[in-house]
Amino acid sequence: MLKKAYLALEDETKLSFQFTEQVKFFQSKTGKNIGSNTSFRYGLTWRRIQEFLEKEYNQSDIRMEQITVGFLEKFHTYMRKDLLYKNNTAIIAQTWNTYNDSRQS
Repeated sequence: MLKKAYLALEDETKLSFQFTEQVKFFQSKTGKNIGSNTSFRYGLTWRRIQEFLEKEYNQSDIRMEQITVGFLEKFHTYMRKDLLYKNNTAIIAQTWNTYNDSRQS
């Protein structure tokens, strides 16, 4: 455990940790009060974020404090231009993730 903490392998300040916890939560609720599509979309959104991080920043993760309005705008542009998401799809994905981040604060 000390080694993991030292190497920051399970760093709670990283988006991967926060997002994985959120996905686990939704998967545990699937079929109860959360539809399977919602659970699937969380996993898909995380994969899209990872693709974006690799392409834009050449890294696989980001610390929560590094997520700025500029980061979100770049991610939104990535969804619109690279993934060809329609505006409503991109806005819903971005809004949903921002909402859940604010709930954990």
